Amino acid sequence: MASGAPVDFRFGVEIEVVLPSRHSWGTYTSWAQCAQALSGSIQRRGVANNVSNPDNKPNERYERWALVEEPSIPSLPYAPQISMEGVSPVYQFGTAHAQETWKSQIKEVWAGFTQFSAQAAPGCSTHVHLSPSSARWTLPQVKAIAKAALYFEPCIDAIMPAHRVRPAPGTSDWCASSRQNAYGRQMGYAQQITNITNAPSVEYAIYYMNALSLNFQNDIRSANVSPYFRWNFTGLGAGGKGTIEFRQPPGSKNENETTAWVMFTGCFVRAVLEYETDNMYPRLVAADTGPGLNNKQRYFKEFVKTGANLMGYNEAMIAWIMSRVGIA
Repeated sequence: MASGAPVDFRFGVEIEVVLPSRHSWGTYTSWAQCAQALSGSIQRRGVANNVSNPDNKPNERYERWALVEEPSIPSLPYAPQISMEGVSPVYQFGTAHAQETWKSQIKEVWAGFTQFSAQAAPGCSTHVHLSPSSARWTLPQVKAIAKAALYFEPCIDAIMPAHRVRPAPGTSDWCASSRQNAYGRQMGYAQQITNITNAPSVEYAIYYMNALSLNFQNDIRSANVSPYFRWNFTGLGAGGKGTIEFRQPPGSKNENETTAWVMFTGCFVRAVLEYETDNMYPRLVAADTGPGLNNKQRYFKEFVKTGANLMGYNEAMIAWIMSRVGIA
């Protein structure tokens, strides 16, 4: 396989946690009071951050960590929990020095969370945003990542806890199946793959991955789409930040879990851009089958390992990533 893909990515991570409203440092009567106390704790650990209004999220420059209230998790004064989301600045996977920087900052943010008894409730999740280190995703890259996300969805589901595959009864689904969006459910996997392959623009790929309804008017930009699928491509549309977001990972319980999901996402996407040049891989994707005895899960493991090698990780680090995200 000959690579024509960018070796490096930019990324951002969103960490959702819940904090007890009654804490050894005091009892918080509002979300803002708790957030300011947590912000100060993280600041004293050398990580620049601010407390942000979630309504201002589209205007964030992502130059420092931000603490925002997570709307998908209830947060009530004096209730058992206060919801909190830590939104990272934009990082580079890059050199060893760059990796030590972002890993160190995630470690210190988690030290602040831990001091405030943060927990990963069932409603919490970890989101990873990716974009190329320069320019924007090209249409061929967007198509390749979309098709791989659909093809490997059952394999990724297999390493997720049950509540990140099917929500509990009566709860909202914040990472619905990309295969089962409005278009995929009606037209089927094969047609979804074919249409992504033939998509004339990024807007069409967004629709096939994030459709909420089957039809749209004359302009594809009017299509009814939602970010709340396993893979969110809506950030590639007009006004978006230019990222592809992997929304399925569960809430992290510590720095290692956050770091592992970030690295897994980078490895997966790096592998996509490598395998797309292989003669066999596109045929497997089109047929929705694995090589040999249809062992797609084994093929998935090989796929992620290839991406990890291309990202420059040694065998010990690859084994660590695999074990942390549950790839046996």
